Amino acid sequence: MQRRRHYWRLDTKSITLFNDETTSRYHKEISLGDIISIDELTDPCQVADGRGQPIFAVTLESECVRL
Repeated sequence: MQRRRHYWRLDTKSITLFNDETTSRYHKEISLGDIISIDELTDPCQVADGRGQPIFAVTLESECVRL
């Protein structure tokens, strides 16, 4: 199973997950008010090898999203 990759953008009201870095079409929008916690998953220096591992876990009431 191939891992799904998203590009994300943080603004003053939400985190938006995009399907790719060149379009304005987005996969999901997470309101900042819905976020319970944000936790670091790995050392960012380890992610710099280009494998694209998630760096953050965003916990919502009903799910956990990895960015």
